[in-house]
Amino acid sequence: MRIPRTVTSRDLPAPRELAEIAWTWVRQCPLTAIYLLVLVVVAVVLALLPVRAADQVVYNASTNLQGLRNRPLLVLVASAFVLLGGLAGLGWLPLVAVAMGAVERWLGKLAAVLVFALGHVGATLGLAVMLVSGIAHRAIDPQIATVHDVGVSYGLFTLAGTLTARVPARWRRWYALALACLSLGVLAISRDPTDVGHVLAAMIGLVLALVVLRAVASASTTSPTSSDEERGR
Repeated sequence: MRIPRTVTSRDLPAPRELAEIAWTWVRQCPLTAIYLLVLVVVAVVLALLPVRAADQVVYNASTNLQGLRNRPLLVLVASAFVLLGGLAGLGWLPLVAVAMGAVERWLGKLAAVLVFALGHVGATLGLAVMLVSGIAHRAIDPQIATVHDVGVSYGLFTLAGTLTARVPARWRRWYALALACLSLGVLAISRDPTDVGHVLAAMIGLVLALVVLRAVASASTTSPTSSDEERGR
């Protein structure tokens, strides 16, 4: 019977190697790195502020119904740079680094921004329509119009959904199903109407993945024709 070898400190990467890996990632995903840095700075600043002042900042950046009615452009942008829960919200950063970094390396900086923005804004506005309808029909508590609603989760779910097109074909269906179950599971556990936004964001991402797959398929079918024309010349 073979006894597994114990992992020692010599088997772990040296600090210099870790620094080189981190720097390589930053050079490959500069936009993602800058975004993560801004999120950290904002979270630290809010943590240093008095509780009441920090709470007011978060409220002013929230994409709740009141914020969308009074200052729509401001809250749609600002809410993407504020993490709900203070420093505890930094737990989202590794997920953002993986998802946004993967999209940035794959489709480029502009595409990563557009995908995140479509998810963040699209899910927020879609949720707002549903909340207004629910309040009008007395199915939702009107106080939800003033809750804190900030963070990166909507954009993150859309990035994850778009990456479905990057998954190998045999695993693609299972990946999409897992993402759908995750978004629905978050809603089922929390029973918070605002978590409907995660379902909407995942759906937006899956639609974008379908668009990317069709674009790739279209490009692959037209490329042989163009190559034949070049040979004919």
